[in-house]
Amino acid sequence: YNKSNPAKMMKGVIISYIFLVLPSVLAVSEERYIIDLKDNKIDKHIEDSIIAELYIGRLNQVGGARVGLGKNRIVVINISREILESEDSVINLEPDYRVYSLGNENWNYNAIGLNFSVIDSNFGEEVKMAVLDTGVNYNILSINSGYDFVNEDSDAFDDNSHGTLVSQILRNPGTNFPLIESQVYSIKVLDSNGEGYVSDIIEGINWAGDKILAWT
Repeated sequence: YNKSNPAKMMKGVIISYIFLVLPSVLAVSEERYIIDLKDNKIDKHIEDSIIAELYIGRLNQVGGARVGLGKNRIVVINISREILESEDSVINLEPDYRVYSLGNENWNYNAIGLNFSVIDSNFGEEVKMAVLDTGVNYNILSINSGYDFVNEDSDAFDDNSHGTLVSQILRNPGTNFPLIESQVYSIKVLDSNGEGYVSDIIEGINWAGDKILAWT
């Protein structure tokens, strides 16, 4: 819902999510919404329903806490769509969809058309990427921990195994094939059940887009 364009939806976010977390399914969640606010003004009854402020821009850390996020884009729960649409402070409204990873899939390099004859010690050099999923078991794979938007900490460890399975397409255990020289980071946006919210996907994409410029 957008007051200036009711048909407008977050297509770019969904496309990016499908690109980064394969495969996935969308489902409508409970009364939980992502809203954009005008001039950071929040009515009292909306403020009481806030459960998250979406990360936009650089992630500043002070004493282990995230600061400086502002309240232009927030997530609310247990407040009706009708009430939100009637508020002058709300300029955009989207359902915070629940998302799911699919179960057991047979991943293999042939499926992505990888030619092993072109792989050498420099394969993937200067390539930087992030995998948004259930995290990664970095005791098995040589993948860096990015950020955990499920538990709101910097340890994106995989407690489901789906993210680790997906990441093995990029880094095989013990060999780091095929992307030997690439910088690969895991961003946790799905929980131990392989479930999450679009709002966490948005934060993960924003975090990756911001941080990848600074990764060395």
